[in-house]
Amino acid sequence: MSSSLLTKFKGINKKYLDKLNQKGGMRDHIQVFVNGGVGLVLAILYYIYNSPIFLLAYAVSFGVATSDTWASEVGVLSKDKPLSILTLKPIEKGMSGGISTLGTTFAFLGSAFISSMFLIAYIVIYNDIRQGLTYSLVCIILGFIGSIIDSILGASIQAQYYCEEIKSFTEKKVYKNKSNRLVKGFSIINNDVVNFVSNLLATLMVFLLY
Repeated sequence: MSSSLLTKFKGINKKYLDKLNQKGGMRDHIQVFVNGGVGLVLAILYYIYNSPIFLLAYAVSFGVATSDTWASEVGVLSKDKPLSILTLKPIEKGMSGGISTLGTTFAFLGSAFISSMFLIAYIVIYNDIRQGLTYSLVCIILGFIGSIIDSILGASIQAQYYCEEIKSFTEKKVYKNKSNRLVKGFSIINNDVVNFVSNLLATLMVFLLY
């Protein structure tokens, strides 16, 4: 809900992203799955085993998704041009792999938002403030790390194309029924794949720490 609200925030200033991003602001079933699928599995495991580790992993999963989305939706409003997380060279606003001070700040805030929701839930369920604070700290850190992983994958292996029609780089494979030229990454790896992998990797870190 918070991410959808941020998508609408200053939406008129984000219209240009329709030419760059593979998908617009509307969420489709694939985006729902890649951002919520890992969390759904963890929710089921928590229901079966009633272990707090699954609850923490569930929170981290949504922390990653929220962190990444908040960073993307607010970061594009930055007055400064984003830098590639790998080369630190300026790239187009809205392209995957870019970071900015504003976007990074909201990435952390997005993770912190989910972590605070988790802390409240943990205290209500287990009545253990100390353990809840420890777990919520893990949630903030891993949620934020997940968004960093997302940016690294977006800058390295995600497909990026060059569109002759608009004379710009884009994540769209096709524009106005014309195929764009692949200039970086792998054609089978789009933003949905990157979102899923970064979410899964950050969530698995919970079990490595445990």
